[in-house]
Amino acid sequence: MLLPNNKKYLLYIKTAKTGGTSFLEHLEGCGNVKKYERRKSGRKLSDVKENDIIMIQNDILMKFSKQYPEIYRDSYKIIISRNPYTKCISSYDYLERISFLKDVNAKEKNVKELLMSERYYEYDSSKYDYKIECDEKDWKLFSIFGHFFLEQSFGLDKEDIDVVIRFENLEKDVVDLFKKIDINIKKRMPHKKKSIVPKMELDEDVKSLIYEKFKADFELFDYPK
Repeated sequence: MLLPNNKKYLLYIKTAKTGGTSFLEHLEGCGNVKKYERRKSGRKLSDVKENDIIMIQNDILMKFSKQYPEIYRDSYKIIISRNPYTKCISSYDYLERISFLKDVNAKEKNVKELLMSERYYEYDSSKYDYKIECDEKDWKLFSIFGHFFLEQSFGLDKEDIDVVIRFENLEKDVVDLFKKIDINIKKRMPHKKKSIVPKMELDEDVKSLIYEKFKADFELFDYPK
């Protein structure tokens, strides 16, 4: 693996509903992927050496960057983006299918109600490493609302990102990335947990709400309004 700009590590910032599980498995085909793991005393990244691949969840990005500033600075950072309109639809459908909303007796019955809920700010996973700092009974609520937060809520900005893989062009962008950094994997990346996005028509009211909530991400990742 040859990383540009004298970078020492490949850092994958994993986000929800962007094909991340499939991409992570594909990366694991290149070697052992180091993870920012939860321990009783906090989180730790163990046995890291130059040219390692590291994966972190987007909602603990700021915590990671403060705990390991040199590794963060010296990492070639990649992320998978997705159009916020389809990401919101896919997230809601996924949470409904796995019964998360039912499990927590969610009052929010659609995308609009989730985005407008008072709990949207109460269960903000950018403010807490919730699996360490919060009661386990609230983890599902943090997970639910975490699907509907700006990437920039988690401390991400344009200057931090070296490569953006677009979900809409996932397989080709992954092939292009691997060529760029000289990773030779002959197998194509399967999208293992691919969900069928419902043909849900967003009315103008909901589209406007999503755009206002995610305006910074529309601009950051260059998606049309």
